[in-house]
Amino acid sequence: MMKAAFVALTSRGRLGMSFVVLFVLCAQGCSGGSKSGNNVCEGVTCSGHGVCAVADGEAVCACDPGYHPEGLSCIEDGTNGPCFEVDCSGHGTCVESEGTATCDCEAGFHAEGLSCVEDGTSVCDGVDCSGHGTCRVVDGAAQCDCEDGYHVVDAVFCEADVPENEYLEPVEIPNFDPNDPTHCIIPDDVPWSADTLNSEICEHFYVRPGTYPGKPVITRSGSEDARRTISPYDGSTLHPGKLADEDRTKIALRFEDASWWVVSRMSSNQALYMEWGNRGTIEIWRGSNNIIIDSMYFGPGGQAVAIRRNCHDNTVQRCFMDGVNPAMLTSDLSFIQLEDSIEEGQVARTLNTKIILNEFHNFKALRLQCHWPEQIGYKDFSGTIVDSNVVWFDGDVLCDADGTPNPNGDFAFAETGFGGVKSAAEDPNNPVIYSNNVLMGARQLYPNAPSTLSSPASGFTVTYFNSNNIIYRRNVVIDCPGGIALTSNHGGVEVRNGLVEDNIFYGCGFNHYSGSAHNARCTSMRMQATSGTIFRHNVVKDPITNWATVGYNRSDSYFGENTVINMDDPIVDDGPDLPGLSPEDTNIYLRSSEGDAEFPYDYVVHYYKYTNAPQTSVVPHVLRTPQQ
Repeated sequence: MMKAAFVALTSRGRLGMSFVVLFVLCAQGCSGGSKSGNNVCEGVTCSGHGVCAVADGEAVCACDPGYHPEGLSCIEDGTNGPCFEVDCSGHGTCVESEGTATCDCEAGFHAEGLSCVEDGTSVCDGVDCSGHGTCRVVDGAAQCDCEDGYHVVDAVFCEADVPENEYLEPVEIPNFDPNDPTHCIIPDDVPWSADTLNSEICEHFYVRPGTYPGKPVITRSGSEDARRTISPYDGSTLHPGKLADEDRTKIALRFEDASWWVVSRMSSNQALYMEWGNRGTIEIWRGSNNIIIDSMYFGPGGQAVAIRRNCHDNTVQRCFMDGVNPAMLTSDLSFIQLEDSIEEGQVARTLNTKIILNEFHNFKALRLQCHWPEQIGYKDFSGTIVDSNVVWFDGDVLCDADGTPNPNGDFAFAETGFGGVKSAAEDPNNPVIYSNNVLMGARQLYPNAPSTLSSPASGFTVTYFNSNNIIYRRNVVIDCPGGIALTSNHGGVEVRNGLVEDNIFYGCGFNHYSGSAHNARCTSMRMQATSGTIFRHNVVKDPITNWATVGYNRSDSYFGENTVINMDDPIVDDGPDLPGLSPEDTNIYLRSSEGDAEFPYDYVVHYYKYTNAPQTSVVPHVLRTPQQ
């Protein structure tokens, strides 16, 4: 005997009037619809709380009162079953069995987890795991298993592991809560403006992707226990360097006497980035302290972050700063600038700044800037930590001697290198420290460059003027004209209490200028006009012309115990040292085979790690112990 199931479907007509349509469905046992020649209701129990019926040749569940259908299950009203919101990619039906959801796919499709995928394809098609992992299907979705040294991000990317860094600031941004009045979406709830960001109500700002005009000035502070935050409202955890340009959230900001903020995963507003008068996309100014700029993307432009006028304890970390705009090539800028304008006899301080785990591509990374010595000003950067950053240059910034762009040229049409240090630390117990940084591929500025620029050596850095109490330790300089220089070339002002130790210089010390006028500058290490300064335990491998220049130092400075591989030439004498400096050459000279035995391990540089195309470069045989 045929049993009938009556299913009531409620709808709403064009005029807003409700009506009920009754469908009579063949219940289990009727002849009719079939799948693969079998009764489509065969084995369908509707969880024991309904009856299977056939509609348009497909099985459906007519559920008992108090239950509702989810796929081929009947679930108690007010609860969600395993098939809740599982649509099997629109090519099948979700079936619950013993509390587990599975997909019964239509012909021509097969199940991969809770997806129905066309035969001959997979959800892993096109997922390359950034070239550092293998894709597999988990619950119908692509999931990357990353190789050693990489971790998964947003399921389908493999990102290089970043060693734990003692200087990184923790970033804690709460998930958006629509019921929390301190959580505000821009522009849905409030506009992008200074009034919004200085709101007494909103404390956490979630900004939708897009380009936001203007540079709002923030004057309201958070607190040590409750930082105010700005972050994208984009449903992703990816670094913006991995996003398409249209998916980035582009802004500019100025902090003025405002403290305890976090700006994370934002991008630069390129139009404002290019304006000299704005002094960078992010300005930290006039007594703004304890601000964290985290995981930002700065596209081709000029100055990204400017910190000036007595601002302390600020951090720029995990940012990607990409390229230089040709309009900025004649400006004496860097991506990050610590500076001040001070009057005669003043001392201005910007203390305890941290520049950590950033990547800088095709532009100077950082300058610690003060007035020239004859202007009698002083800038104190005590406690500045510059650690684990990577700076590299490639064809986009290279040219021939006449300035003609050439991706294989011997010169550059912008200043390259890590950046100059024109003032360091006043406090000997809180020195400036550059550690664990990498510089690759810097080049000399082309000979007829604008007079606003001057970079004949283009190395890791030149430290001069009032630059006292500074440490360079465990940095790596690869394929550059110059390396690390502590010197003075203005008015006999000495560099005092410097320490340069345990650094690596590979393939450095070349001069493409005609003649030898710059040979003394184009060298891995330069120590001139110093006192209380030490260069020791550094490794120089395969130097090109010179490996060191020393002269005019006081007797309490020391240069020795460095290892030089594949160059027997002595140190360049660029002037007499003052009496008392040891005349003995205590440095160690090795040939290639001896060097390889003494330094059996390679140094591996990871860069582009905040993009979808991470790269590595290897410096062979420069470590005595394995790289950490």
